[in-house]
Amino acid sequence: MKKIALNFVPLQKQIFDINVFRKERDKQGFKNEDSEIFSLTIGDGKEQFWFSFFPKNDFTPVVYKSNENIYLTLRYIFKTLCDRCNETLVEKNEYTIESHFTSQKVRFIIKSYAEGNQIVWLSPFFLEKTKKFGFLLDFKFVVNQGQSFNRKIQQLSLSLNGEYKSNNNLYYDKFNMLKSFARFYYNKTFANSIVDFTGFTQLESFQLQNKTYIFGNNEEANYPSTGLKKSGPYKKVNQSALFYFLRNEDEKDKALKLYTALRGESLDDNKFYGGLEETYKLTINQNNIKGLNSDKYKFVDEIEQVAIEIKKKHPYEKIIIFAFSPRKEEGGGGQKRYLTIKYGFAQQNIPVQFVQYSTVTSPYALKSSIPNIALAVFSKLGGEPWKVKSAGEDCLVLGISQTIYRKTGSKAKKFIAYSVLLDTGGIYKSLEVLSNEENIESYFAKLKISLKKVLTEETKRYKKVVLHVTFKLKIKELNIIKETLSGFDSEIDFVVIRINTENGFWGYDQTQHHLTPSRNTCISIADSKYLIWLEGTKSDFDSPEKRYSGPMYVDFFYTSKTLEENDKRTYLQDLLNLSGANWRGLNAKAVPVSVYYCKLVSEYIKDFKEVLNIEELKNEFSNPWFL
Repeated sequence: MKKIALNFVPLQKQIFDINVFRKERDKQGFKNEDSEIFSLTIGDGKEQFWFSFFPKNDFTPVVYKSNENIYLTLRYIFKTLCDRCNETLVEKNEYTIESHFTSQKVRFIIKSYAEGNQIVWLSPFFLEKTKKFGFLLDFKFVVNQGQSFNRKIQQLSLSLNGEYKSNNNLYYDKFNMLKSFARFYYNKTFANSIVDFTGFTQLESFQLQNKTYIFGNNEEANYPSTGLKKSGPYKKVNQSALFYFLRNEDEKDKALKLYTALRGESLDDNKFYGGLEETYKLTINQNNIKGLNSDKYKFVDEIEQVAIEIKKKHPYEKIIIFAFSPRKEEGGGGQKRYLTIKYGFAQQNIPVQFVQYSTVTSPYALKSSIPNIALAVFSKLGGEPWKVKSAGEDCLVLGISQTIYRKTGSKAKKFIAYSVLLDTGGIYKSLEVLSNEENIESYFAKLKISLKKVLTEETKRYKKVVLHVTFKLKIKELNIIKETLSGFDSEIDFVVIRINTENGFWGYDQTQHHLTPSRNTCISIADSKYLIWLEGTKSDFDSPEKRYSGPMYVDFFYTSKTLEENDKRTYLQDLLNLSGANWRGLNAKAVPVSVYYCKLVSEYIKDFKEVLNIEELKNEFSNPWFL
């Protein structure tokens, strides 16, 4: 069994004394305003104390062993590391300390540039798999305040190589940065001290299966593009379609170019796309296209009104709107127009497909982009391009996340929780807003009611339900989910999996010169916690073809029934499979759609608030308008 070198270095000495001062916590008494004092629960979970590593009034000195309380030991390791840095690193600009509730890190500077610093950060960590304390460590480029983003920053971040191309050797280059850190700092700061550490922890890995895609007539293929070309879509659009082009006078030529490209004309033999008719069996011609003058519709209420009129005029057709814009990320009037149109039509369940000016005016860009544009159009109209083959029996998948923001001109917060409903094949069912409240208690109450309502309806068809929740949900929301699930029939299997695609973990395959793990590699870092490499080399005999991301963190947070290791691996396989169900592009980002779609919705909610000052969102969406 191949091993992966996790970016975790254990301490040389695991058992040591911790001298600390403590005071029993009185719920009605002492109020802490001292940054040197912290609270911990000790023993069986019933005793709560205030702690400090420094003498305080009414605090009693106590000595603990490092194996008595994980959280106390992690705090002590961090304090000791900070003390060692203050003692041994004379140049204070060699490191910085990041300490707040959710993160405790020391950043060691490897090299400074005008744009910022290449650093390696260390954070105390307890690895459950090996029952050892140590440090997680990883490379990062910290941009200087006020520095505008550019390609040089991407290069210094190791995203681009020396030739400003995608860095295929990211893993190798990051590993070299970690070796530079050890060379610069180990002897003078870590050696022969409490924070002295050994080499990377090697953990056994196992391989999940490659994704299999299912298309028309249930025919299978290994890739979306080849499967669509050979077998057609898994499920066609079940109604006639109507295409509206929202454009001003200056954009009529762009609309014509897009229309021609959608039909598959003038594309110089695009091997991945032959037109909506050929690829998706979706007719587009002069009989089902219409124009709208965008100059007449500038505000959300105007957009919503025209959407209502279109629906009344065409009650039996599937409708999609085409519009043109600069890049949304560029901000300004173009972004406001983009979001106004997107929001107004979405509120009436009419999807919009935007096409950037730079795409439609460049023959090369249009040719390379049209397969993905057509895919999104087909999906938004209710078609199902493909599904992924599931490892277990069919079940309902709920992706759940939240967005929090402050109301304009107020300190009050707005809390929004929402869910994306799918099946294990990745087929989109709906997007539902579960709770949208200002008061936190009202938000929790509405979340419980809405979740129960959704599950009550869906469990009429499914006897197995998997909830994929993002790390944006805190312990209160997670406990509400557990409490809600416990009220259902015991015959229904519930599994709650926490997923984090942006985590502090990394790993290296030291049997390969490029150090990149192969895709589908998985390691266990605790009884219920795993890391999965959704991207990587195709096999041990291949070199990296592009820059691959790090692993996805997976935590089996709750199960209504005890899961054996094989059961967990089945759920992990289905999770990996869902990374292939992304209908945003033929080679879209390899992230499970259950959480990726939530991320897209979250970004739109924030943009609607920040740019349009709109806080309300309708409760249910039958199409994936956010693609």
